[in-house]
Amino acid sequence: MYLLFIEQGMNILNKKGHLCFINPIRFFNADYGFGCRKLLAENYTLKYVLDISQLPVFQNAMTYPCILLVQKIKGSEIVYQKLQNLSEIEDVQCVKKIFTNYADILSDPDFKFIVDVTQELRSLIKKINSHSENISSLFDIARGLPNTKVDFAGNKYRAVKSTNVRKYFIEGELKTINTDFADIFSQEMIIMPRTVEYLQSMIKEKDIVCLDRIYYLIPTQKVNLKFVLGILNSRLTNFWFEFYYKTTKVQGNYFDLNGNQIGSIPLPNTSAEQQKPIIDLVDKILAAKKADSTADTAEMEREIDEKVYALYGLTAEEIAVVKGKTDCAL
Repeated sequence: MYLLFIEQGMNILNKKGHLCFINPIRFFNADYGFGCRKLLAENYTLKYVLDISQLPVFQNAMTYPCILLVQKIKGSEIVYQKLQNLSEIEDVQCVKKIFTNYADILSDPDFKFIVDVTQELRSLIKKINSHSENISSLFDIARGLPNTKVDFAGNKYRAVKSTNVRKYFIEGELKTINTDFADIFSQEMIIMPRTVEYLQSMIKEKDIVCLDRIYYLIPTQKVNLKFVLGILNSRLTNFWFEFYYKTTKVQGNYFDLNGNQIGSIPLPNTSAEQQKPIIDLVDKILAAKKADSTADTAEMEREIDEKVYALYGLTAEEIAVVKGKTDCAL
């Protein structure tokens, strides 16, 4: 609803006027904000963003707000500041500023307003994107069965719920159910829980049904699932995903994934020979977790991370940036 107010405000904005709103920041990257972002990027200038998304601005409401300043005259850059506490508002000029070239917004086909990153970080993301193809080019992405299509009193099929899905393994007991839609899940497939602090995925065995709040990936072309699994669970992929979608997080600092977000995740362009070392490591991790779900596979996961960096040709300095941005999350 708040986007309607922003759009109407822009429609009535005088050529020399300014529009200032406090509203949720999530539309910067969320699917539902595309139309408003396109209108704003192509016909107006987002001159200034004050990010107060992590502060208790509104009592008992998690709205992730920001303050926007929009003008009708075309500008060349966006100024971004983020407050770490409310007292900083008294001397906001001392808060660090980040400048974003408007051309970077216009060059994005989705007009995502990623305005809180340095040019160094933006260049690194462009490097990743230029050596990749999207998940959606190799997989169909769908969501598990809603409760209305499941008989939880049945015992014909095994079913996995989102809280079972961990990085490389299933935790806990599976449910038993009846459903008329089990054929959908007759093959192995990569699955991802919908609500996560960071991306985590695993390969589901044949004939295990996926319940609601799980996304599953069905290959549309010949692809090695274990290679894709290693990429999805890597530090670099989480770094990339945080870059694009951090403003879409919900209460508790969780991602609430959707199919479009998953489909946009990059996979490096590689040969079968380049994929093999990662596949071998994933095989070892899966075997270790199958034997003991508490097995420590951290060293093998770090090896995968290093091999993913190499696939993209990252420098030591670029790897340091990735590690610095993801150390708290992983």
